[in-house]
Amino acid sequence: MNESARYVSPLRREQSDQTRSRIVDAALDLIVGGVEGLTMQDVAKAAGVALRTVFRHFPTRDDLLDATWQAMQIRMGETPELETLDELIGFLPELFGRYGAMEDQIRGAMFAQTFVSSRQRLGSDRARKVRRAVAAQFTGGDERSRAMAASAAYTLTVPLVSIVLKEAFGLSSPEAARASAWAIRALAAAYAEDPEALNSETLKS
Repeated sequence: MNESARYVSPLRREQSDQTRSRIVDAALDLIVGGVEGLTMQDVAKAAGVALRTVFRHFPTRDDLLDATWQAMQIRMGETPELETLDELIGFLPELFGRYGAMEDQIRGAMFAQTFVSSRQRLGSDRARKVRRAVAAQFTGGDERSRAMAASAAYTLTVPLVSIVLKEAFGLSSPEAARASAWAIRALAAAYAEDPEALNSETLKS
């Protein structure tokens, strides 16, 4: 094979990367209106490129959605290592502020069935770190009780909670973060006091 035929100049590679970024940025803007009806033609038009250019970078719609999901995670910023519940709670105001800045895109992504596979397959670094910090707090009791308590606490950190607290109760992003932090601490305290409470189908009043 001719080695020169495989050579790609730095300039051409840079142009290709810029085009790819423009396509993903266009998809991010378009998911504000919902993902379900998003088409490759829509993205091509919004990005100002030919349809074949979109398919050259993203052979399938799922490939484009995966790239869009990953771009959302990058835009929300890097999550620090969170080893303890105190570290997580200290990070919540910044995290909820990031949710607020990306709220329109989050709405389009979180309620879309077509985005489920991307979320499940790729996950997010943020979710993994938050889960680890939460799980470290719930160490007593049996395995199933720990899983239930940790999942309840983790749920209070997800973007949908921020949106509900702001829309249904009129809280600001900082207030939503404080409310979630308070609820997480209350869950942790209740679990530490009685790790066996979740074993009962009828919880103690």
